[in-house]
Amino acid sequence: MTRIDFYILPDVDIDAKFRFACRLAHRAIADGGQAHVRTASAEATAVLDALMWSYPEGRVLPHTTAPENEASSGEGHPRAALSGEGHPRAALSGEGHPRAALSGEGRPRAPGPKALVRIGQEEPPHGPDELLINLGDDIPAFFDRFQRVCEVVPAPEVNAGRARYSQYRRRGYPLHHHELDDWETAR
Repeated sequence: MTRIDFYILPDVDIDAKFRFACRLAHRAIADGGQAHVRTASAEATAVLDALMWSYPEGRVLPHTTAPENEASSGEGHPRAALSGEGHPRAALSGEGHPRAALSGEGRPRAPGPKALVRIGQEEPPHGPDELLINLGDDIPAFFDRFQRVCEVVPAPEVNAGRARYSQYRRRGYPLHHHELDDWETAR
């Protein structure tokens, strides 16, 4: 049965949930896993995509963004790779999504390691369904495919978080509650 973890952030800054999602994804990768981060909108996907290149400072998280048609095709396409120095140098397509990393001279490089984190609003293709980090406004219909779901709830969204908590509890899922203070200063 899927384990559900609620992370309650004292932050009034809504962007804190994006930063915390980056930390959760980094932890999953460090533990040898993979993650899907579900966002509420294309704009939220773009914000998280940009943040994963630099947060926490000095780290880059191999990730891909999933267009809506990717979920139905079942094909995963890494959108970005790392340059030799370990810093992102992405060429942008007309849609503004990074497609390939560039070397310092601006020449395309071969794709880097497989992205271990996928970001998107829709259901991801089936794969290693280990961790779902839900930044959406509701409970996705596909959540129970995953071994674990992390719900990130900043202070301004606590009522919506309580509603999701109640829905999971009514369905009988094991719930774990984490009140976090000073989470950004902890390493």
